[in-house]
Amino acid sequence: MVFAHGARDSFSVFYVPILDEFGWTRASTAGIFSVNAIAYGMTGPFAEALVDSFGPKGVLLIGGTIWSLAVILCSRANTIYYCYLLFGVVNGIGGSLIRSILQKNCNIVSSGDPIRTRTRSIGCSCGQPYKKFLRKESFGFVAELVSK
Repeated sequence: MVFAHGARDSFSVFYVPILDEFGWTRASTAGIFSVNAIAYGMTGPFAEALVDSFGPKGVLLIGGTIWSLAVILCSRANTIYYCYLLFGVVNGIGGSLIRSILQKNCNIVSSGDPIRTRTRSIGCSCGQPYKKFLRKESFGFVAELVSK
C-alpha cells in the first residue's frame, strides 16, 4: 500500500523532469494526474464490492498486479497518450483496488452509528496504516485517542 500511494503522490516530484524530457505543456501533463484522480475515485465503490465478493487477498493480488504493470509500463511510455492510459487510468484503478482493502478494514472496525462510522472511516483512511504500531501499553493516552 505504501508503494502504491508513494507512486501516486510523487507525481509532483517528477512533474518538472517530465516536462523537460518530453516538452509537453504543463496543462496536458497535469491532466495525467487529474485522470488518475478521477479513475481512482470512480473505481472506489466497485473496489469495495470486489472486496466483499473475493476477499481482501484476492483484491490485493489483482490491484497489486494492475498497479505494478502500470508502473513498469510507464517507464516505457514515450507519448502523452500512453501516460494518460497507464498512469492516469490503469494506475488509478490499481491504486484504488489496493486502497479499498484499507478502507474496508476501517469500516469493519468502526461499525455502529452511521455518522460516527463515516467520520471514523475518513479518519482511519489516513491513519490506519500507523494504527497497528500504536499500542495502548506503549503510548498511553495517544493510542487511546487513535483507537477510539
